Amino acid sequence: MKRKVAKASVGGAQRLQTIDRALGLLELICQAEDGSSITELSRQTGLPKSTVYRLLATLVAHRLVVQDPQTSRYLPGIKLFELAQAVSQKLELRKQALPELRELCQRTNETVHLAILDDGDVIYIDKQESQQTIRMFSAIGKRGPAHCTGVGKVLLAALPESELDEIIRRKGLPRFTEKTITDPEILKAHLAQVRRQGYAIDDTEHEPEIRCVACPIRDHTGRVIAAVSLTIPAFRATREQIEALAPLVREYADRISRKMGWTGGEL
Repeated sequence: MKRKVAKASVGGAQRLQTIDRALGLLELICQAEDGSSITELSRQTGLPKSTVYRLLATLVAHRLVVQDPQTSRYLPGIKLFELAQAVSQKLELRKQALPELRELCQRTNETVHLAILDDGDVIYIDKQESQQTIRMFSAIGKRGPAHCTGVGKVLLAALPESELDEIIRRKGLPRFTEKTITDPEILKAHLAQVRRQGYAIDDTEHEPEIRCVACPIRDHTGRVIAAVSLTIPAFRATREQIEALAPLVREYADRISRKMGWTGGEL
């Protein structure tokens, strides 16, 4: 039976036919017990062999599919495993972090965020909201700048310099407040300090009414995979007061790290 791969409407938007077809091939290859040939994929989808070949070449280039040199059949690529591991780790991270985020929020009655770095941006993947009348507006799934947020600076500080340089080149260092660091060399010196002290402060650098303190979360290899932050309106905490909360935030970040397999020690 031929698998129909064509344009379809999702949520009022038109799906791209080429992407649809490539994903259809990928699904078929993953379902096959011993891989798939171009002839089989052409028959299953109704697509010309030349089209199947071009789509497979793209999937191979992205390591989503590999071709067995002995049989010439196409098999799922290692990139799929890497992506699955990344998704699994993020789901596990949120699961392990949730009790600690809740407890930190309850102890301080301030907003707590869990964030990761993605393509040079911060993404907030979980949040525990303060019950205070005045609090920070943020949302799970929201992207934010890395160079001027506490969680972002913690995550940037863990990168190799070459990766940091690439992010600065692509993203720039836009100014959000008068305190935003916009000079690359000053930022690098600042991140070196973040690495030494083990936490980062956002002193009204992203939003003029917000301060926060953030600490890193590590996996079983010691790699920084996320950051947790405590966020407080500036009128409720001076820089000195929020910096004094760094040991408390670090305690909870370390708890989450140990749940993720980290055994302690400096890198």
